[in-house]
Amino acid sequence: MRDSPADVNAQTTLALLYNQLGITHAKWAAKPDLPKAGSNEHWTKAKEAHTKSLAVYQKLKDNGKLSTAAVAKPDELTSEIAKCDAALNASG
Repeated sequence: MRDSPADVNAQTTLALLYNQLGITHAKWAAKPDLPKAGSNEHWTKAKEAHTKSLAVYQKLKDNGKLSTAAVAKPDELTSEIAKCDAALNASG
């Protein structure tokens, strides 16, 4: 990753977008009228999106470029990934 502010901003935006995609899929997955297969697909996609977001934030953190505003994001995303795993395991 380059150290330019523009690149850091782009990476942060990418992480935010992946996170929002995960949130959206999780909301769809939780709809009570959605068939189990559809729900599982959305939980899987939510987990994938949150995992991608976490990877971007972790890379920023490892490079010392994670903003103070985003310092809690890796822990939040780890929690969201665990929620996805729990939902997928519960639907067995």
